[in-house]
Amino acid sequence: MDYDFIQRKVYDLIFTFIDSIPIDPFSIVSYFDSIFICSYKEYSEYYNISEDDVIRKFNSNEGFLLKCKDTSTNTNYYIMGYNQNKSKERIRFTIAHELGHFILKHNDRTSKNILNRYSLSDQETQHFETEANHFAKHLLIPFPIALYFKKHLNRFTAEIISNIFNVNFEPANYVFLNLNKLGDYSKKYFDSNIEQIILKKFNKSIAKILYKNRCLFCGQIFYVKDPKFCPICGKTLLLRESIDDIFPYFINYEDDNMIYSKIEINENHKAVKCPKCENEHIVEGDYCQICGMHTVNRCTFCHELLDGDARYCHECGAESTFYINRILTNYEGYNYLGKDDAPF
Repeated sequence: MDYDFIQRKVYDLIFTFIDSIPIDPFSIVSYFDSIFICSYKEYSEYYNISEDDVIRKFNSNEGFLLKCKDTSTNTNYYIMGYNQNKSKERIRFTIAHELGHFILKHNDRTSKNILNRYSLSDQETQHFETEANHFAKHLLIPFPIALYFKKHLNRFTAEIISNIFNVNFEPANYVFLNLNKLGDYSKKYFDSNIEQIILKKFNKSIAKILYKNRCLFCGQIFYVKDPKFCPICGKTLLLRESIDDIFPYFINYEDDNMIYSKIEINENHKAVKCPKCENEHIVEGDYCQICGMHTVNRCTFCHELLDGDARYCHECGAESTFYINRILTNYEGYNYLGKDDAPF
């Protein structure tokens, strides 16, 4: 099995379609017009058969990939099926597994139109299954990101991997054992340009897990390592919510956060369009070439780059360029603790 080839194929998908964790295999599949995805229930209802008939038809109670021919256009299309009665973690792995069959062109390398999980025993199919499993593990749990968590968490186990990446225990334990085997060899994942690009691409998702902070004055949740000030209200009453302090724990990717006005910025902290004149042709530099307004939000004292909703610098507490130019309005003064609980 060509592990490097499979990993390159995984990276191609990550670079093209993915920038957050947990990785959503359904979303990736939706980008391929030639794949039609359905549950066993949907397939059974469409063809007026039972779900047990679907399992028998494809000889699998997990999932399948069926290659079909559109005779009117003489082109191939694929039906990807999954058993909706499995756990959500198992379904995610099944979709990633079947996507591996598709990306690695297993249907084109065999005479079989149907590829399904754990159903056929011949040597060729077992080889395909091993490749698809390897593909799915690396897609759902990218090694560079897992290694980064291993380096920055005080506690790192298969259970934590399972929780962070929303996978079942088997692939999580596989990654955990392999990361421990790497030892010093793991440095290669951080020295190569590709892995560094992946870490940068997933920077916001990583920060949401490692660096979650809540302001106890205005209620804002933000993700910065060791902040000294709230970026919304400038107060110092902050609560660090570390996953190291809670085990077993549940990572909530949908925080009940306070919503304050913000400017949409790109990865370089530059406004997507001018916040004053709405010019969308933003050039190099910190200012709009049409009206002269600041297009980069940074601290007016220490020049730290800031998020699009930051009124204050999380490092020194000074006002941001967006706030001092009144691009961002003052927060409404909502007291997260309530008047009677505020310690000031």
